Amino acid sequence: MLDPSERAATFVKYQNVNYINACEPRDMQPNIVRRSLIGAIRFGKAFVVDMMNNDMYDVLSDTLAQIRPRLMDMLLDKSILEEEKYVIPRYFAISELYPAAVVCIVSSLAAT
Repeated sequence: MLDPSERAATFVKYQNVNYINACEPRDMQPNIVRRSLIGAIRFGKAFVVDMMNNDMYDVLSDTLAQIRPRLMDMLLDKSILEEEKYVIPRYFAISELYPAAVVCIVSSLAAT
């Protein structure tokens, strides 16, 4: 979405989405991006990357490639949602993301 008024970014930020700011170094750490993406897939939320009117495509693509090769392409063509690409039944306790919960994790994106 292109928004010259920057109102849409404010609106989306406060909706029920997994939001990361591409201009914020902490948000662009591979583990933060990975957890946001897993949460979006798991809970059916939108995965929103705010580039704040900057050309951050290459930065985002490089960060996603650190998580999994060609991940940017899989997100753009929605092939990441095909079951064999991301769902392999494997259960982990993820205390830092979902305290005291056992959740089904996308094993191909999960940290090794």
